Amino acid sequence: MEGKEKERQSKEKLRRIVEEENRKLEALMRELSAEFQERIAEIEKKIEKKEAAMRAEEAKMREQEAEMRKQEAKLREIDEKDKKQFELFKQVLVKELLQDKLITGSTDFEFQLKGGKLNINGKEQSDEVFKKYKKLVETVLGKTLDADGQFIFNNRK
Repeated sequence: MEGKEKERQSKEKLRRIVEEENRKLEALMRELSAEFQERIAEIEKKIEKKEAAMRAEEAKMREQEAEMRKQEAKLREIDEKDKKQFELFKQVLVKELLQDKLITGSTDFEFQLKGGKLNINGKEQSDEVFKKYKKLVETVLGKTLDADGQFIFNNRK
C-alpha cells in the first residue's frame, strides 16, 4: 500500500504542477491577448487619423479646385470683356483714321504708337496726331502709355 500511496501522491503532485502550469499559461495568454488587443486598437486609431487627414486633404483639394474654376470663369469673363473692348477700340480707331484720311480702307493698315511717335503704314505722323491717337488708345482701352510705352495694331490681311 505504501507504494500505491506514493504513486497516488506522485500523481497528485504532478496534477497540481500541471494545473499550476495551465494557470500560468492561461494568465500569459490573457496578457498577450490584452497586449494584442491594445496594439490593434492603436493601429486602428492611427488608421482613423490617417483617413481623417486624407479626407481633410481631399476636402481642401475640392475647395481649391472650386476656387480654380471660379478664377477660370473670372478670366474667361475678363477675356470676353477685353475682346469686346478691343473690338470697340478697333471700330473707333478705324473710324477716326478714315475721317482723318490716314488710311484708305478699314483693313490692311498698321498702327504703331512707339517711343513717343505714331507711325501709320510706316509713315511718321505729327505730334498733334500722335497726341490725339495716344489719348484715344488710353481712353478706349483704359491703359496709360508712358513715354516708353508702345501700342502696335496690325490690321493687315
